[in-house]
Amino acid sequence: MTTTLKTRIGAAVAALGIAAGGLVAVAPAQAQAQAATSGIAPGTYCVMNYVYGVLPVKNHATVYHGKLITTRTIGRDSYRIHATRHGGWVDQPGLQRVTYRKTGTKVYRGNIMLGTVPIGTSTLSKNCRR
Repeated sequence: MTTTLKTRIGAAVAALGIAAGGLVAVAPAQAQAQAATSGIAPGTYCVMNYVYGVLPVKNHATVYHGKLITTRTIGRDSYRIHATRHGGWVDQPGLQRVTYRKTGTKVYRGNIMLGTVPIGTSTLSKNCRR
């Protein structure tokens, strides 16, 4: 083989390697962008919690910058939302996890879990009727 042909083959292999590396680098960025756009839509909500054996509790909530901020009579709590394709979930103190899944326009419903045991349900709704 001549030196020129070896140089051209080497350049082609290097270009393919760079292109493949670029594809690998772009895929995680696209996945992160998709995850950031999914999840629970920002806005003002009412959150209704039904814990089994306890009266239902209704509070106001705001979703802002990936956080669920609930306003109760004794203060405010802020929880980081872990976005999923169809909603999201938040961890609360006391080993509780609340999952939310979009069930309609402006409505997210899910379970309140204590460890792996469901202890109630929760609804985030844009329709805040008194």
